[in-house]
Amino acid sequence: MRGLLPIVQIIFLAWCTLSAAVFDPFLESLRALDAAELATPLASSPNPATVGFGATFMATILYPERQYEGAEHLRCQAIWTNGFCVLSISYRYDHDPVFRPRSPKELDRSGNRKMSRPSWIGAVFGRQRNESRQELVSYVIRPDGVVESTKSSTAVEKYKIGDRNSMFLFDRFCNTTGRCYARYLNQITSSSHRLGSGDSWSVEALGHYSTWLDGRWRLNCQQASGYLAREVSFTPKGWDKPLLSVTNSGSIECPGLRIAASGAETYGGMHRTDIQVLSLTNFSSSDVVNSECARMLAPMDEPVPPGKMHILDRRGPVTKINRQ
Repeated sequence: MRGLLPIVQIIFLAWCTLSAAVFDPFLESLRALDAAELATPLASSPNPATVGFGATFMATILYPERQYEGAEHLRCQAIWTNGFCVLSISYRYDHDPVFRPRSPKELDRSGNRKMSRPSWIGAVFGRQRNESRQELVSYVIRPDGVVESTKSSTAVEKYKIGDRNSMFLFDRFCNTTGRCYARYLNQITSSSHRLGSGDSWSVEALGHYSTWLDGRWRLNCQQASGYLAREVSFTPKGWDKPLLSVTNSGSIECPGLRIAASGAETYGGMHRTDIQVLSLTNFSSSDVVNSECARMLAPMDEPVPPGKMHILDRRGPVTKINRQ
């Protein structure tokens, strides 16, 4: 089984941490695809020149409980290599926010709604730096729906090294395109091999989602597409229906990596994310990777006028807020 997997795809993500060490040939194969370190160069790879990958993708996010706000349309670029990832996200919305407060805290003394939403987010995840920067637009909306005023500000969030919250959208991208599930699986409980279209494996496994939620995973992995997880669900312990569901289709590839071309994730009725991959790139030069990462990091380090930024430090037990 393990010998069937294309070894060149082993380098997919350095931060896809291995799950509990329960040996199973199928699980070990998924771990090999999703979790091995990317080195420079990777001597065990048939393509030792590979030093990283890049992708651009569109994401549309809809929150059913507040459809009145419209959908969020994101254009994203990601570069990842050797335990390091940088992400740039530009936001577009269906329309201006409306007057529909979600809580009394959103109302000012005049009864206007106050709310903010991002126009751009940059994030970096590495061994020395783990943070995100949001460029925000704040709105004041009158009860008649007129936007009375707007203003811009910047929010920086600092995370502990290894905390994946800075990379939530990148993790969602990986899962929705059929990769990086091995880190959630502890033990395969059943599997069946179905010949025919796509030559697929249906798998059930005990595992977790996040660090606190245990439950059961179901995956349908297509062997002909490099063991992409084409249909996925996670049902928490004690639940009678899934919390998380993923489906995807098509494929896009570059030397060393294949992912689904498009997919959709639904999470407990709270949000639905549709992803369309625009491009997937293999980087064979460290200089090119460094140059691209520096270009993407530059907006994160731009100075902010006094009084326009606040920093949320989430590295300790209590979040500290510093306004500058």
